[in-house]
Amino acid sequence: PLIRYGLGDRATMGECSCGRSSPVIESLEGRTDDIIVLPSGKIRSAFSVNPMNGLDNVISYQIVQETPELFVFCYRSRGEISDTAKKRITECITKGCLGEPVKIEFEKLGKMKKGNTGKLRAVISKVKPGDRS
Repeated sequence: PLIRYGLGDRATMGECSCGRSSPVIESLEGRTDDIIVLPSGKIRSAFSVNPMNGLDNVISYQIVQETPELFVFCYRSRGEISDTAKKRITECITKGCLGEPVKIEFEKLGKMKKGNTGKLRAVISKVKPGDRS
């Protein structure tokens, strides 16, 4: 039931193949605060740049969009992450940004910053729609 989704959840609505006229969720796109803004101004779901399972040595991570062109992959790890993993992360973020020109930096942290709910957000954008850098 739709009552189980909170305000701020983003979804694509569709029609049920059974012929009923009740609304149906075709896909969940994330939350309204979980969006990134591309250099062109296009808006994408944060899920589009989130790679991310099975990264060698990575304990936890956050992808922080500092500007429309700059993403910082902040992480905690056991040792260093491999060049292969960094390449995979870079490719995933670039693909999620529809190939627009973006720069990806890597920053190893000792502690990750959790959100107001106490949970670690995988993607944080400091860019608001309409912002141009």
